[in-house]
Amino acid sequence: MSEAAQAALLAAAAFAWLAATGRLRRLALEFATRLRRGVALGLLFLVILLSIGLPFVSPPAGESTDFSLPALFTGHMVLSSFLVAWWWLRRPISWRRFLFVANTRWSDLAAGLRLGLRVWGFTLGIAIAVSLLAQVLLGDRGLPQSVETPELPAVMIWMVELPISAKALIVLVAMTVEEAFFRAFLQTRIGLVPSSVLFALAHASYGLPTLMVAVLIVSLLLGRDFARHHSLARCMIGHGVFDAIQLMMVVPLAVEQLQQMQLSGW
Repeated sequence: MSEAAQAALLAAAAFAWLAATGRLRRLALEFATRLRRGVALGLLFLVILLSIGLPFVSPPAGESTDFSLPALFTGHMVLSSFLVAWWWLRRPISWRRFLFVANTRWSDLAAGLRLGLRVWGFTLGIAIAVSLLAQVLLGDRGLPQSVETPELPAVMIWMVELPISAKALIVLVAMTVEEAFFRAFLQTRIGLVPSSVLFALAHASYGLPTLMVAVLIVSLLLGRDFARHHSLARCMIGHGVFDAIQLMMVVPLAVEQLQQMQLSGW
């Protein structure tokens, strides 16, 4: 079965679940006419197919180094276009209300910074706890000799080598577009856990299962804050803080360590 067919099956499964839980009907009722409903639901199927289904079923980035920022932002452009189209079909609702930014305050800036640091600290704590648990379970045996050094995704190495301005742009685009779609749009319509699972699946193209688990935890924490405060700005800033720490500090250190392990033949 082709990757496109697998992605279509995943999108169809998502729609079947929405229908079985009554969410599909609630989504359709957002629109005044049958034509708008059909167009909107068709766009939703397409965006799930392109931005979630295909990344999940596609093989991880290989040895190619042919990357560019426009190509990296393709998925974000799809999400942005979808949000604009859904908002236009929903008219006359204001875009500020649509994206939960109508009541944004300056205090959300500081709250978002604190949120991002808490999310990063909690995720780091889980990673340390898992590492310690593995050491306890393995004891003096250490890691099995058959375990190979993890393969570094080429796109991750490429991002690490980017100038800081490009990294800042990646963080800005991700925090804005991903929070607008997965938090303001998707979570408010299908719930915290399902939207977080889809958020994790959308990051599957990196080929790192541990990254998907971390992304799921981050999404659940950001989504919990959004459910309590209904402020997209807080989540955007929190997302940006987490991504900035990872992209500017953690990932470069991890890449350097793994490269040294590969050179030493570990």
